[in-house]
Amino acid sequence: PPAPKGIATEEAEELRARAQAIARQLEEAGGSKELEIIDSVASLGLQTQRQAALELGLLKARVKDLFSREGLTGQVTTDLVELRMALKQIAPPELIHPGLFDRLLDILPFRQRLLRLLEKIAMRYEPVSRQVVVIETRLREGRMMLTRDNVELRKLYERVESQQPTVRKNAYLGELLMQHLQELMERTAEPQKKEKIQNALYDVAMRVQDLRTMEEVHSQFFVSIEMT
Repeated sequence: PPAPKGIATEEAEELRARAQAIARQLEEAGGSKELEIIDSVASLGLQTQRQAALELGLLKARVKDLFSREGLTGQVTTDLVELRMALKQIAPPELIHPGLFDRLLDILPFRQRLLRLLEKIAMRYEPVSRQVVVIETRLREGRMMLTRDNVELRKLYERVESQQPTVRKNAYLGELLMQHLQELMERTAEPQKKEKIQNALYDVAMRVQDLRTMEEVHSQFFVSIEMT
C-alpha cells in the first residue's frame, strides 16, 4: 500500500524493510522464537494506542470540566444572564413598551408623565449600577481564566497531536505486514505453520483497525477542540 500523508519517503522505506524482515523472521523461526515473534506482531502499536488514548482522555476530561455548569464557562454564562437582567431593571420593558402603566400615565400631562418615568429609572439606577460593577468585575476575572484555560487546552491538544505520527506509522507498518503475511501464508505448505501465520495475520488486521479508528477519533475531536 502507498504511504499515507505525513510519512516521509525515507520513513516509508524503513517501514517496508521492517515489515519484510518480520515476515522473514516468522517464516524461518520455530519454537519459542516463533511464539515471541507472533506475540510481538499481535501487540503491534498497542503501547502507542494506549498512550494516545490516555492523552485524549485527559483532553476530554478537561473539556468536560470547562463546560460543566459548575465550571468557569457556566459561571460566565450566569454572570452574563445576571448582567442582562440587571440592565433591564434600569429600563424595564414595561417602561418602554405600551402597558397598563403607560395607559394610566396617558391621562397625565406629558411633562409630568416624563418626569415620573425618569424618576423611576433614576431610583433604580444607583443600586443596579453597583450590581453591574460587581458583575463586570466577575466577567473580567472570568475572561482571564478563560484565556488561561485556552492555553491549557492548546497544550493538551499538542500532546494528543504529537501521538498522531506514531499511530499513523504503526498503522501503515501493520498494513505492510498484512501484505507480507498474506504472501507468506499462500506459499506455506505445512498446515500447522500456515495456521499460525493466519492467526498472526488476523491479529495484525485487528491492530490496524484499532489504530485507524484511533486516527479517526483524533481527527473528529480536533475539529471540536478548534471550535472550542
